[in-house]
Amino acid sequence: MNESSIQDNPYGKHIVDVLGLSLIPGIGEVRFNRLLKHFKRVSDVFNAEVEVLAEVGRISRKMAESIKRGYDCAEVQKILAKLSNAGIKIVTMEDADYPGKLREIYDPPPVLYFAGDMPSANAPSVAVIGSRKASSYGKSMTERITAELVAAGMVIVSGFARGIDSVAHSTAIENRGKTIAVMGCGLDIIYPSENKQLYEKIIRSGCAITEFKPGTPPEAGNFPKRNRIISGISAGVVIIEAAQKSGALLTARHALDQGREVFAVPGPANSASSEGTNKLIKSGAKMTTSVADILEELRIQFKTPPISQSEKRKMESLDGDQKLIYQNLDENGVQIDRLAALVSVAMPKLLGLLLEMELSGYVRTLPGKRYARV
Repeated sequence: MNESSIQDNPYGKHIVDVLGLSLIPGIGEVRFNRLLKHFKRVSDVFNAEVEVLAEVGRISRKMAESIKRGYDCAEVQKILAKLSNAGIKIVTMEDADYPGKLREIYDPPPVLYFAGDMPSANAPSVAVIGSRKASSYGKSMTERITAELVAAGMVIVSGFARGIDSVAHSTAIENRGKTIAVMGCGLDIIYPSENKQLYEKIIRSGCAITEFKPGTPPEAGNFPKRNRIISGISAGVVIIEAAQKSGALLTARHALDQGREVFAVPGPANSASSEGTNKLIKSGAKMTTSVADILEELRIQFKTPPISQSEKRKMESLDGDQKLIYQNLDENGVQIDRLAALVSVAMPKLLGLLLEMELSGYVRTLPGKRYARV
């Protein structure tokens, strides 16, 4: 390695080393991960003896010798220059802010390129994916489930494709949530091109990520690889709509292999776009029609809205269930079904308590059966 050729880059030496090792032909994600687990640091991989590399990495002596010779500094410099010019950032498996759940999978990408702000490494996230040819039913269910997941504090992960994926990203943004778009190409290429405005919104309220270096086109083989990241970064995968040969079903398989929960929204029996999801349910995926099903399975509690000092004083004048109801409302409104799940109060009693609280000036009714703090 020519050390002088990498001294002037704005990135840490470890990033250069990780990127360099990942670019050596034949390394791949599995071998890279095997070497890193043994040596802990990539710099120690390059310092190891050929015999040790061959044994630990379970690779040929020829490949071990290739590693020992080092990486192509010119190629690394070329990639780093593109990142700087395009405003793209990079995180590696040696970094603390690499997504925590993604580290757990069999073949995590050594390098992630991203634009926007990467959520914290252990942020709770759920993937919402489905057909590119989304029906009105599929779009409606995506909007409903995504909005409720955001309200529960989940980061929404999806694949930036047409149809369900785009609706999931858009709904997360509209509900002031965070969303992660996992791309099947370099981040300097927007695919599909009509999602350019959506991409700009995503990187303002979350991030776009990819394992593919800048300039990588959206080739067909990239998307199955991308799918393992969608499931790998998430606690569970919700499939809204999928035909028999949908790419969403590949993500479901990745999720099962990775030990993630798989949820499927049932669709009409005569709908081709629901054949895949209905089949998943028959095969053991968890049928879901509301976010309560998902969060109960994942054992994630609903996010409790913050209470201001003035609201705390108001709450002190309430008793029992009314105090609990007020605590779980916010100024933007909470849908009645979600509120019932939050406070575990039967619907007839809940409606009566809300009416009393509205007459007393504690809550107000909003369109769509939503209630908000006053």
